[in-house]
Amino acid sequence: MGWERVDFAEDVGQFAIRGGVLDMVFENMSLRFVLDGDVIEDVKEFSPYTQISISKSDGIFILLSDLEGEMGEEIQISASGISPNPPFLGDFKRAVDYAREMRERGYRVVFFGNPVRSALFKDAKVEVRAGNLYEGFVDILDRIVYIGEWEVLGAEPTYSKLKVQKVPIKTPRYLDIGDFVVHEDYGVGVFVGLERRMGTEMMAIQYKDGKVFVPVYKSHKISKYVGPEGYEPEISSLYSTSWKAEKIKALMEASEIAREIVKMIFERKTPRGFSYPPVEGEREFWATFPYEETEDQKRAIGDVLRDLEGPYVMDRLIVGEVSFGKTEVALRAAFRVLSHGMSVVWLCPSTLLAYQHYLNFKERLENFGIPVYMVSRLEREMGDFGLFVGTHALLNLKLENLGLVIIDEEQHFGVLQKEKFKKLNPKVDYLYLSATPIPRTLGLGLEGLIDISHIRTPPPGRLPVETYVEPWNEERVKEAIEREIRRDGQVFYVYNRIEKLGEIYENLRKLLPGIPMAVLHGRMKKSEMREIMDRFSKNQIKVLISTAIIEAGLDFRNANTIIIDSPEILGLAQIHQLRGRVGRWNRQAYAYLFYRDLRSENAKKRLGYILMYSSTEGYKLALRDLEIRGMGEILGVKQHGQVKRMGFKLYLKLIKRALGFRFDYEEEIEGAYIPEDYIKSPDKRVEYYIRLAEAELEEEVYAIYNEMVDIFGEPPHEVERLIEYHIRRVRGLLPPSPHQSFSLPHSI
Repeated sequence: MGWERVDFAEDVGQFAIRGGVLDMVFENMSLRFVLDGDVIEDVKEFSPYTQISISKSDGIFILLSDLEGEMGEEIQISASGISPNPPFLGDFKRAVDYAREMRERGYRVVFFGNPVRSALFKDAKVEVRAGNLYEGFVDILDRIVYIGEWEVLGAEPTYSKLKVQKVPIKTPRYLDIGDFVVHEDYGVGVFVGLERRMGTEMMAIQYKDGKVFVPVYKSHKISKYVGPEGYEPEISSLYSTSWKAEKIKALMEASEIAREIVKMIFERKTPRGFSYPPVEGEREFWATFPYEETEDQKRAIGDVLRDLEGPYVMDRLIVGEVSFGKTEVALRAAFRVLSHGMSVVWLCPSTLLAYQHYLNFKERLENFGIPVYMVSRLEREMGDFGLFVGTHALLNLKLENLGLVIIDEEQHFGVLQKEKFKKLNPKVDYLYLSATPIPRTLGLGLEGLIDISHIRTPPPGRLPVETYVEPWNEERVKEAIEREIRRDGQVFYVYNRIEKLGEIYENLRKLLPGIPMAVLHGRMKKSEMREIMDRFSKNQIKVLISTAIIEAGLDFRNANTIIIDSPEILGLAQIHQLRGRVGRWNRQAYAYLFYRDLRSENAKKRLGYILMYSSTEGYKLALRDLEIRGMGEILGVKQHGQVKRMGFKLYLKLIKRALGFRFDYEEEIEGAYIPEDYIKSPDKRVEYYIRLAEAELEEEVYAIYNEMVDIFGEPPHEVERLIEYHIRRVRGLLPPSPHQSFSLPHSI
């Protein structure tokens, strides 16, 4: 293999050297060597797409390989002294049971693979080694069982033919030369690059009548301009007072909005007049949850139950990634309220999600004597008391004893729809669930004033979905489907135009004869939809061809490959939600985005962001989606005239400032920047400056620092000073008291 030196190793045969870090991309893995002179201190696997390490060795890194010329350690075993492991077909439980059984028979068990996956073997007491072993075996003579990651996943080794092809999709930059930016003090200008001045690095911004040079540690005073799609803002003048006047006007508007927000918050703090204390049988119900709760889940459950035990009406948002356990949090709340004799409404954005919830909840609750009803166009069951699961049809439901409303995937519902129940009964508790919440009411920017619980950690063994973005290719479609079928899995094939689904179905049948397939879309008869979903859940259908109707919350753990045909016609958050339909168990999942028409620059940006952010970063994707599409109606503040002039980001900051958040950090510091000999690429340095400037929590700053150390090695003291500055800055971003008074400022 001929090796090519590059700045960042992304393709097979490339290597990169950055200080004490050596990256190499092989046919079957990507390795990062941490060097101290000529000594290898550590070896990690890394993702060539994100450049971030994905596994770390504890001691010696052992790499087993059957590829001639690859690095590795040879294990000498007599051919007559080995036997194969049984097939696992992607079933981790089967592999864990086998490991436990072999240990009981006196064998050592060694697992080679990503330590994230090895966590699933913790109860089987196996030895864990970083590296890859594609076919495990039993060493009968030495009584050792070797289990390889890939044989457990039920997949073939990922050779170059399965890697992302060279396509015109580039990961978007955080800030490009020529982008409009807004400086709080000087107004709208154009970013023209980085410059070294006065012994440090500056961000240069061009205005009508001159340049402004901003020290990079003060990047928090700059924001990328985000406005209505297609709108080009007017560049400000440095020698005019117009920007200050506009900013005063915007701050006055922001203060009015702040008053409205605070009024709404205090109106929701209505005394309920009663509470929901713990009930008998509650812990028995919790025990029916078949998994171990994550720490974030436990905290969210505690938050919700304390709300119910308290004297005030609950109004809480649960923010968590797809498959991170929001549903279980809400179900615990529902059980508490139902056990007190009050009914619960569970509002879903789609009939399919409502039907799946109905089946799952009925199974969990029927043993506790709690009735579950389905209210949608598929079913219209009714009773006087119980858990009512359904779609928009629930909005017209009148219940005398309604105690709790749960709104699933809240971003799919309009403000008026969500307020309808509140008008009917002001003493009803409300719980909202969302993976990619949209700041429709600016709620996400006001975490100090509204009740939000975050679920940030995935369940044990949960792996990010491997994402591929490529031109549509029939052979690649066939290859992806066959790969999943070989491990007895199932496939979603999504194309969001009903009229073409029949044609796609016929083409796939010819391409893959003998594989059971079916078509699903929202205009089908309810009996057909139910039959197809039941057959798919029983693994009788291997490939489900559908519109984006499967987007919201469906949970089919055996479906771990999704093919999205023409993703360029979908929104960013929608693509992310679809990607979240797979990878909901401990099997590695794959998302293939096959585009057909990439003339739209916004479509290129969307697909670039999908590659930039993993399947566990929906919150960040939602904010990037806002940048791509502009503000539009999504903000709920379009009627306020200064949004367009200020840009959304600065306008939101002004609102938060009016609410009492502190943003005015003015410390001066010398030598706080990223030296060019540490990170050569100006684009990469700008990215880190902006990310640090946007951080609002200490852990975010530390995470960025750790990423820099991972990719570029130990940083020089200038970087350390930059990190220390931002740690002090975010410590000053204290949220206001929810009981403070608000008044219109007279000046800024």
